[in-house]
Amino acid sequence: MLFAIQNKRIFNLTILNNHIIDYPTPVNINYLWSFGSLAGFCLAIQIITGILVSMHYTPHVVFAFNSVEHICRDVESGWIFRYLHANGASLFFVVVYIHIARALYFKSYRNLILWFSGIAIFGLMMATAFFRVCISLRANEFLRCYCNYKSI
Repeated sequence: MLFAIQNKRIFNLTILNNHIIDYPTPVNINYLWSFGSLAGFCLAIQIITGILVSMHYTPHVVFAFNSVEHICRDVESGWIFRYLHANGASLFFVVVYIHIARALYFKSYRNLILWFSGIAIFGLMMATAFFRVCISLRANEFLRCYCNYKSI
């Protein structure tokens, strides 16, 4: 309460106060409800690190490995961005699966417009992951993409 009064008097941050500090929430809310915003945060991290890594990456058969070495060794904090991007993709999928499990547990599928929009976003996410494997320059991932395509 004192922090809210101090914010209103000194900084006049009423929008911040209304949306973060004094935000009306239900009594029965728990931590499972935060996985949607956590998925959005993971997506933002993926976009930012993807842009930063792609500035130094060369998508050519001969130069791809050397450009990844350049990112990890020569670029300032490049190894952090590369590993954040690589491991953030797995974390993003885990968070999205927990978010879907929460939606199924709390029967959120009753709201059809919301449910189908979530399924459409999930389909786009899976298609993006599939195409990322398909454009990879590694032979084993290309073979996996080819086998997945033939199974469809």
